[in-house]
Amino acid sequence: SEDWLQFLRNVDPKELVAKTKPSTRPVFGTEFLPLSAQKAFETNQFNSDIDLIAGINSNEGSILSAKHLPPFDETMTIDHFKHGVQVADKMFHGLDVQKVVDYYLKGIDTNNSSAVRRAFYEFYGDIQMKYPTYLFAKLFAINTQKSGKNVYFYELTYQSQAFADIFKCGDEMSSVAHGMDIPIIFGWGLTPDRAHLFSDTDAQFSRDVMRMWTNFAKYGKPDDKWPQLLGDNNVPKVKNLNPAPTLPPMDDPYRRKCALVTGSFNKYVRTGWGGGGVYRQTLGRNGKVRGQTIQVLNTTINEFLGIPYAEPPVGKLRFAKPEPIKTPIKDIIDATKPKDSCIQNNLDIFPNLTFSENCLFVNIWTQNVETNDPSKLKPVMFYIHGGGLAVGSIFGLNGSVLATNEHHKRSWSISNPVNPKDIPLALLRGPLQPKVLVRDNIHVFGGDRDQITIFGGSAGSWSVSAHILSPLSRGLFKRAIMESGMSLVAIGIRSLYLVEVLDWLQCLRSIDAKEFNKYSKLMTYPVLGTDFLPISAQKAFADKNFNSDVDIIAGIATNEDITSPLALREAFYELVGDLIMKCPTYHFAKQFATSVQNKKNVYFYQVTYMSQAYAKLTHCDIPGMGICHCAEGDFVFGNPFITPDIYSDLDRQFSLVLMKMWTNFVKYGQPDIDWPHLLNINTIDVKNLNPNPKPNVFVNPYAATCDVFVVTNCIETNVDVKTTSGVVRGQTIQVLNQTINEFLGIPYAEPPIGKLRFAKPEPIKTPIKDIISATKPKDSCIQPLSPFPLPNLTYSENCLFVNIWTQNVDTNGPSKLKPVMFFIHGGGLSIGSVFTESGSVLATNDVVIASTSYRLGQLGFLYG
Repeated sequence: SEDWLQFLRNVDPKELVAKTKPSTRPVFGTEFLPLSAQKAFETNQFNSDIDLIAGINSNEGSILSAKHLPPFDETMTIDHFKHGVQVADKMFHGLDVQKVVDYYLKGIDTNNSSAVRRAFYEFYGDIQMKYPTYLFAKLFAINTQKSGKNVYFYELTYQSQAFADIFKCGDEMSSVAHGMDIPIIFGWGLTPDRAHLFSDTDAQFSRDVMRMWTNFAKYGKPDDKWPQLLGDNNVPKVKNLNPAPTLPPMDDPYRRKCALVTGSFNKYVRTGWGGGGVYRQTLGRNGKVRGQTIQVLNTTINEFLGIPYAEPPVGKLRFAKPEPIKTPIKDIIDATKPKDSCIQNNLDIFPNLTFSENCLFVNIWTQNVETNDPSKLKPVMFYIHGGGLAVGSIFGLNGSVLATNEHHKRSWSISNPVNPKDIPLALLRGPLQPKVLVRDNIHVFGGDRDQITIFGGSAGSWSVSAHILSPLSRGLFKRAIMESGMSLVAIGIRSLYLVEVLDWLQCLRSIDAKEFNKYSKLMTYPVLGTDFLPISAQKAFADKNFNSDVDIIAGIATNEDITSPLALREAFYELVGDLIMKCPTYHFAKQFATSVQNKKNVYFYQVTYMSQAYAKLTHCDIPGMGICHCAEGDFVFGNPFITPDIYSDLDRQFSLVLMKMWTNFVKYGQPDIDWPHLLNINTIDVKNLNPNPKPNVFVNPYAATCDVFVVTNCIETNVDVKTTSGVVRGQTIQVLNQTINEFLGIPYAEPPIGKLRFAKPEPIKTPIKDIISATKPKDSCIQPLSPFPLPNLTYSENCLFVNIWTQNVDTNGPSKLKPVMFFIHGGGLSIGSVFTESGSVLATNDVVIASTSYRLGQLGFLYG
């Protein structure tokens, strides 16, 4: 009755705690839990749209069963065992006590107190934790097979002696007790105040497990060696969670006991898979394309030159965004010969080119054009040429050799132009529209739309970096390679989209396109403040508002200045190269790597070798010029095989090595096993690209040059965040050489006191006006005295808080939002605290950690 409820609300909460049982159970038949787990799985009324990791520890019952057994220093008999089973039956109902006794004491010397106690530990752990957890995960996996969800299961078999000592379960019988996985997952052995208690094995195992857990939070998969719970033929496979590297998964380890404890659940097994897909052999809306078959390095390549990806940018489309082709072209599109390049002041390094405004094309080279099997679709390399956004051509390079280089598999190459006349207005959109077209049509050329790597040299590298920054390019590519050039220069030509006088724009559209060549500069820069590049690179990294879901390779040449072959000072070459190419490229990659941390692969190189053929072609054979700008591109595109007479055997060998590195990166996200990540623990590691590298890796090579230009801002101790509860003030802490923002005790509901005792949590109605201090722990929920050490805690009914640890608090862009791991503490729903576990170490793995308190015992679960 309401009077009874009001009476309970007036009782001193400590009196209710005194009546709290050691373990509290959830209430079914409520709006939160309307059904039991068995009924929910049987009727498919559960949340099936998630991936799942579940698991247990090998000796769950040692701590949990202590209250049912005589003290450890007293003899335990078979009568104690039977009594313990009878007590358990009051919770689980229907246990056959004698059958349980016969099973667990089979082969046991019942006069041996330790053996009987150990057998009860096993029984109690099985029925309380091991088999409910396992069967829940198994039923979930069975019922989600058709939807393809990932379900993993583990058994922890490793005991940290330090944790065992802390929780007084270090004897041989207790072994890997309940809760032993928590300090491993939360990195206790890596924190300064506890590290001295733990072994090196503990610390490394903790790193490995944290990586698995956070990988799962980010990607839905803990690691490549962890099998799904339901493997081949639905035989359960369980991960043996242990630092020993050679332990195999356990095959169906719980079959016999599971049948004893809970009966057979095979009636819920569901099998069968859905159908397949139909793949079109056309180029979608643009029409049918005819290429030609050529032989390259004893390999058959299908070559397509000049496939249009947009309407000709003439007339009213001059200075407009590229316009997709509206109506498929009826005639067969001839893609057997080069088309016009975009209008420019031609350089002598691009002979035999013709020019016009009708120049928006892509080239494709592939071995895979006839496939209709989705499993055979290959990764795609999408190249954007260089030339300062002012010169260059799609038809000045040949991707056929690169398309042969997939280590006897298959690859494909695409190139597209950057229209220098589009740049001031289309804002680097030249490469955007063909990427959209490629994703729509890529499968008919045998390419995988979900494995596109964009790459480019010089201004092509600028374009790649711009696509990393642009919100319009989000989701269009998986990896990126930047060869000498980054979009860090915050300058640009005023966009004509801002011109209000249409007569002026119409005038510009009517001028002969060749007239613009008279006023073109050697280099053009991107325009900021647009939908494609709304903010500068510096701002994007500061706000964490960029496309962070890609792997990248970036790099530079030893001497990047080729602006004037008549330059007299080698030092001036170095200065110009540092300012224009080397340092912007390095800082872009470094800031990207710092932001994504371990989530993505970031590699950097410095090429220190150049072919003589390339040196002569680019007028870079003057003494003192060194290794010139984009020297690596000569090898990446296999030029030593296209015109072999002017290259050496060493050039060809080096070209093979680079092509393999680049295509390995496209396929696997890693160029080779000897290439380190840019950011090591305490160093900057740069790959020396040279056929005879000495050294193989440069360590901190730019500390005295590029790094001196970086302005290091002081980190504020406090950090304020606006939430629905009000402005919350946390603090910045350093954990494992990383910056973590920590928020302790953010209220998530009104204090559950007075009329709110025994009521549902009431959301905070009005934001708190004063700043909410979240720099120190708050009160934990009232509870009985814990058998486990919970030091330095205070208690009250006002205890509904969340803690948050994040590296990402200052982001305002959805592309940088991180996966969240939401921790709910244990304690039988009767004891425990949100303030006993720090998520700071786990948060260094590029995830956000949140933990929550909740009312315990009678105060939390007396009413459903």
